[in-house]
Amino acid sequence: MSKLTLSASILLFLVSCLSWNMLSNKEGNKQELFNGKDFTGWVKYIGVPHKSLQLSLPKDSLGNYKTPIGNDDFLKVFSVVREDGEPAIFVNGKVFGTITSEATYENYHITLQYKWGEKKFAPRLQLPRDAGLLYHAGDKPMQNRVWPLAQECQIQQGDCGDYWKIDKSMAHIPAVYKDSNWIYSVNADYVWFGNEVKRPRCMKSPDNEKPQGEWNTVEVYTSGDSSVHVVNGLIVMHLKDLSVSDNGTKKPLIKGRIVLQSEGAELYYRRIILEPIKQLPESLQRLYK
Repeated sequence: MSKLTLSASILLFLVSCLSWNMLSNKEGNKQELFNGKDFTGWVKYIGVPHKSLQLSLPKDSLGNYKTPIGNDDFLKVFSVVREDGEPAIFVNGKVFGTITSEATYENYHITLQYKWGEKKFAPRLQLPRDAGLLYHAGDKPMQNRVWPLAQECQIQQGDCGDYWKIDKSMAHIPAVYKDSNWIYSVNADYVWFGNEVKRPRCMKSPDNEKPQGEWNTVEVYTSGDSSVHVVNGLIVMHLKDLSVSDNGTKKPLIKGRIVLQSEGAELYYRRIILEPIKQLPESLQRLYK
């Protein structure tokens, strides 16, 4: 066989493998978004530090720091460690911040595990430990804030699985109003949540978070303009008509980046796995019937 023929054969083989891999991903191969070594595939963004931190950064006349830290995570808000015998992302929580996937995703099932640490930091010293899994996120943080436009599956102690709108995002959720809160109820009428209706949050139901120090598993299924929040194997919310408000007009918000938050508390993330799906599993489709 000539060198030219051999080279052509190798090239054809490589192209075939690449095509097969691309097809396999489309068909539902799971992707590990955290490689266990570093932040390849992610971008860090660190917000404005609280004035209680002693840093060599400019402050205003009231002692508040002026600007976000940005992409230089010199405080190691996010770092890779080993916890309970395997790699994990440790969030020290000293400053609000995010890691955002470089890739955008649409129609998928994402799973991750998290565990709370011990320390909390201002301005949330007296508040529950807090973080979040943001999905369908945009590229940039909101003006003067660290969070981008997104839908949020809340990761907060006692409130894991809640929905929060971020920026101009909106969602339609079956919910009831009780004790001054909107609470998810699978058979209730659908209620809009978002800026325009002055309802930023819908509380999950039921509560299925494990005690402090144990690993929890959070899952989000997204298909078209619908999503489902699952905590430790239990459905705690389903949503539809995921959208963004643009000058009074609702536009579908059905794809975007994955974002993990630092929000004033120590925690660990691990086993961050995304699987493309063509539609919601039948067991979840029944929620919408």
